[in-house]
Amino acid sequence: MSIEQDIFSALNSASIKAYPGQAPQNAVLPYVVYRRVSTMPHDTIGGAATIDQARIQLNCYAQNYTAAKTLGASVKTAIVVGFGPRAVRQHESDESDGDNFWNWIDYSVWKKIS
Repeated sequence: MSIEQDIFSALNSASIKAYPGQAPQNAVLPYVVYRRVSTMPHDTIGGAATIDQARIQLNCYAQNYTAAKTLGASVKTAIVVGFGPRAVRQHESDESDGDNFWNWIDYSVWKKIS
């Protein structure tokens, strides 16, 4: 299973509506859009990487600021439950364009390569 699939599973287990990459045109709020920003393989002296570290960004969209923050809190809980110490929150920010509100959260996620 990929890191993105693990993220989807963690969010889905918490009943959080989530989309990889971008939401469909008529998606109903609230929802989360997640994407892998980058992956850093960790090679060893003995050979190829056995673990990847990925930066994952999760954008939590909702009808208003409070709802976006509430969804963000649910996402953080879902990631902690789903990944435990393999996920470290790196950054969080609140955004708005006047009509839409979102809370975005960056995680560094570790996954053993099979």
